[in-house]
Amino acid sequence: MLRFGLRFLTLALLAGVALAHLSAQNVVHQVGNWFLRGKVTAITPASITIAPHIGGPPETVPLASGWTVGYVVPADESILAPGHVVNIVEVDWKDETPRALYVDYFPLLPTPAAPPPTGGMAGVVTKGRNWAQLPGKDEFGAWGALGKVISVDKTPAGLLVVTDLAEGPHTSLVPPGIPLVQMQAGMQDMVKVDTNAHVLLRKGPDGKPVSNRILIAANNGIPPM
Repeated sequence: MLRFGLRFLTLALLAGVALAHLSAQNVVHQVGNWFLRGKVTAITPASITIAPHIGGPPETVPLASGWTVGYVVPADESILAPGHVVNIVEVDWKDETPRALYVDYFPLLPTPAAPPPTGGMAGVVTKGRNWAQLPGKDEFGAWGALGKVISVDKTPAGLLVVTDLAEGPHTSLVPPGIPLVQMQAGMQDMVKVDTNAHVLLRKGPDGKPVSNRILIAANNGIPPM
């Protein structure tokens, strides 16, 4: 429990530092959410216990009423089509064109929620560039660029993808070989003991972490997030 509390405090401090440093340049909505990644060792309607992939003792967190499941399946370059809503998780690059780490396609999301206060709640992925964790790591340092694809151009370095973000048109480079996935709606009973899961955490009203969404992958793989 102490270890989990220290991780929660560390991530909250990193998120706060990131927000203070970057909010002047970018719209930031995702600060305050983070993933607990690992294998499910126990689950009830009200809580889930995860053995972290990075090692250490299992950690138990409460589940909010009505928690949802995202089912992540492999995809191909066809998800990068004009009109599709995608979340391109990327890192800034020296040539000023961010490099994608993975791309997540949302076929059930025809229009991204607008940024708060007019659209989605703070702490959910909304249209725009959202500060995010690096895939597979606790630390923040990536961006999730969520929006509709405007255009796609092939280059020797990969696909140059322009998306419509809250900040305006945004260009990302999607290099060959990075994970391309599609987010489908899953069911709660798909999350079982021994399932690899990414538990999305946020600070609850009491200041303690709580989850309202869990991501799992096809064939019990590990989601790329």
